[in-house]
Amino acid sequence: MLPNHTTWAPPAIIQPVRSLNVDKGASPPTATTIAWTQAQPLDEGRSLQHNLIGIATSKTWNDREQDLAKMRSFENNWDGFDAVAPDFSLIDKADFFLHLLKERYPANPPMRVVLSADGSVAFEWANDDKFVQAEIIDLSRVEWMFATPGEDTKFTIELLDMQNRSSGALQEQAWQPKPTVVDEPVYASAR
Repeated sequence: MLPNHTTWAPPAIIQPVRSLNVDKGASPPTATTIAWTQAQPLDEGRSLQHNLIGIATSKTWNDREQDLAKMRSFENNWDGFDAVAPDFSLIDKADFFLHLLKERYPANPPMRVVLSADGSVAFEWANDDKFVQAEIIDLSRVEWMFATPGEDTKFTIELLDMQNRSSGALQEQAWQPKPTVVDEPVYASAR
């Protein structure tokens, strides 16, 4: 193991400055050298930025954990539109999945966690015109959606097993979301 050495920047010498003294009886101008030293190691500026990003990322992961914890307190009609209270076992699975995500992609936390009225929990990411959603629809499956403008939307299913944290094999699916159904008028004479 190498010892921890810090590389400090060498002092920078700034051009001599001549002080001007306009008094008639003063001594001739003198040259003064000003030396500047850096107060932090050379790499610390870069690591400081990296640490700030790391702090923001850690905060985002923590915020998502808190979002899931808050969902446990939701009761019936939590959305004001008669939604049922979330199933704690599904919230547990979402919490497990969030920890899997953190292990897999530590630098890319979801931007938000969404609880739908039907009780499913979804994690969402959006950046560079791309949208990714991982929706936990039951205790064993996560449906992934990858949407990019100008490309076909891709869907996959990931099987989850809480006993085996390394599980989570993605499976390509041949299905597409159900098309929007438009109700056809029903006539009494059609019976």
